[in-house]
Amino acid sequence: MIIKANSFLRRPSTKIHPEQIIVINAIKYSVDICEMAFNRLENNLYEFQEQYYDGKFMALIFSDVWTIINNGAILKKVICNNFNISNNDPIFGILSKLKGLRDTNQHIEERAFQSYNYPELPPIYGAISWYAKKKENDFEGILTTIYSGTIFRNINAEMENPAGKENPKIVNDIKFEGIERVGKSDFVKSTIYINNIIDDIKILIQNFEVQFENQFKDIDMSERHISDLIIQFKIKEIEQ
Repeated sequence: MIIKANSFLRRPSTKIHPEQIIVINAIKYSVDICEMAFNRLENNLYEFQEQYYDGKFMALIFSDVWTIINNGAILKKVICNNFNISNNDPIFGILSKLKGLRDTNQHIEERAFQSYNYPELPPIYGAISWYAKKKENDFEGILTTIYSGTIFRNINAEMENPAGKENPKIVNDIKFEGIERVGKSDFVKSTIYINNIIDDIKILIQNFEVQFENQFKDIDMSERHISDLIIQFKIKEIEQ
């Protein structure tokens, strides 16, 4: 897990102000959602090389991509707004590139028509490419691109050539191309690597956990809140 099981981000101290707990919960959930979506995305991209899937499966791939983008952008905004960290601080890494893509997704009902006159751009839900191998130590694999939606004009998607570089994982270079608005009426292609988002989130959270540990090292933190309460009842319906 990106956030450790005993992290203050999972079980905050009872001595922390309630407003801070709300912020910590937002951080925890945005990170966990990104991590779970990425794990599922990696598994599905690996399976994709072995067999053909229908449109519903491809929709799931893009759903996970957009889930990571949206929650990565939320994570950055929550931290900026509540920890007095500059929006341009290098600690955010590639997270700083997510807002433009997220805005496209949040206003897709507008972007779908606004971007029609830009045939050189990716489709509104984006294009994704990746390189997958059966085993980590293999020296060959399959390079795949998915161009979302109906193909009604020329395709303008760039695949990442894995030749001549290290590809240490089974699924490598998960490259996403989407649309970002620049100014009030112009649109450009925005390219990010999904695996780099997760890598930068890991670094960010490691820094936060170290800061929390240093900040509270001289305070008794034995009393901590319980997180994620689950309540279930067994119900028997009344027969009519």
